Amino acid sequence: AQTLMVAGVPAGVPYLSAIWFSSFVLVITSLVMLFVKLTSKVEQ
Repeated sequence: AQTLMVAGVPAGVPYLSAIWFSSFVLVITSLVMLFVKLTSKVEQ
């Protein structure tokens, strides 16, 4: 059981990091879009 747990951790890490990275990119993108909308309103 212990060896199975140890083998499952390296396999799960890239999966979790990919999910975290994609969610991070989504948050950054939404923040940039919000910033662009605010700045365009100020310019008008």
